[in-house]
Amino acid sequence: MDDNKERFIRWQTRLIEHSSYINNLLLSIGIAIIGFVFSNLSSEYKFHCCEKLFLIIGLIFIALSVLFGLVGSFSRLFDFKTTVSVIRLKIKNNNCKDDEIEDLRKLYQIFGRITWLCFYSQVVCLSLGTINITVYLFLKYSLI
Repeated sequence: MDDNKERFIRWQTRLIEHSSYINNLLLSIGIAIIGFVFSNLSSEYKFHCCEKLFLIIGLIFIALSVLFGLVGSFSRLFDFKTTVSVIRLKIKNNNCKDDEIEDLRKLYQIFGRITWLCFYSQVVCLSLGTINITVYLFLKYSLI
């Protein structure tokens, strides 16, 4: 039984580390794409209707991806903070009210769900934004 507990703790720690890494990576990629697009915009270039549409839609999706990444990071932070509060209550007082702990558990479960929802939304928005920006670049440089 102790072996399973140790394995669970080890893999849960890895999950936390890797999900933080992926979230940061996706945030960085999203911000880099926005920076790349804005640095390559020139005032002399005349947009065609389709190009402008793909550019605007792509930037909106990338911006949403960054927003979901930030909301997910903050939600994760509050999830950890609430989890620590539950552990602190258990350590401080073995006879603490189960209602108080149960309320905090519900709260960190909600934050956990928000975190994962934001993560999946971040991935989808980044993918859709990248596709739209790629189509815009192909149209701009007449590669299609």
